[in-house]
Amino acid sequence: KEKPNGQITTAVKVLRVTKNGKNFPKSYMMELLRVLGVDTSERIWVRPKTRHRPLMSQTPVYDYRYEGYERTDREHIESGRASIEAQMFSSNMKDMSDVAESLKQGGGDS
Repeated sequence: KEKPNGQITTAVKVLRVTKNGKNFPKSYMMELLRVLGVDTSERIWVRPKTRHRPLMSQTPVYDYRYEGYERTDREHIESGRASIEAQMFSSNMKDMSDVAESLKQGGGDS
């Protein structure tokens, strides 16, 4: 995928995350990605539920399966991907931020 300014970004698929059989809260996932430095305002997109109740509004019903997010630092993503997926199971925001911070520190020091 290529940005309008010609900068090429790397798209990474994020697995659907559940906790105790329930969808992982969207707010936590957004916070994790925000801590990781991902621009959640324009670089995050989600896939609408396959089965969802019809809405009158234009806004689709989202589940928490993130189709992917983009980052220019490919090595950072590849090194931190498994940890990111595992960390999404945490319900503790502080722990999540700490792990995200450690990924940030150790992701691109090659």
